[in-house]
Amino acid sequence: MRDQRPESGEFDIEDVRYGASGIDSVEVAEQSHAAFAVGLRVPDLFRQEVWAGYDRFGTGRFEVWDGVSYAHCRLADWEGGHAVSQSGPRSLWDEVTAAHTWWVREGRPELTRFGMTVTAVGEHRPWLDSPEYLIG
Repeated sequence: MRDQRPESGEFDIEDVRYGASGIDSVEVAEQSHAAFAVGLRVPDLFRQEVWAGYDRFGTGRFEVWDGVSYAHCRLADWEGGHAVSQSGPRSLWDEVTAAHTWWVREGRPELTRFGMTVTAVGEHRPWLDSPEYLIG
């Protein structure tokens, strides 16, 4: 099932922006309800957790990418000044943070509160609680 995930690829390491994270990356990485909501709000992203022994914090990081832009946030010390690295035209971690903030503001909805309407022409419209409350 995991073979369909593309590699994160090569990214422009000259254009790296660093900063602290406004959210705990573990909550996005390990909370399936949050990850699902973030995926609906920020479509077309790939994600993975990387647990690497070479990480000086020994805990790894949570990564997102779209094929052009890339971001990662350390799973420990996520409030540190270099916890988040972003490169490319999009600031993907900022988008993930905004989507997570939306999920929290909506009361941390579980998967069962989400639905999808598919039109006759194949358009997909995700929603929360009712088809009138579209996500996106």
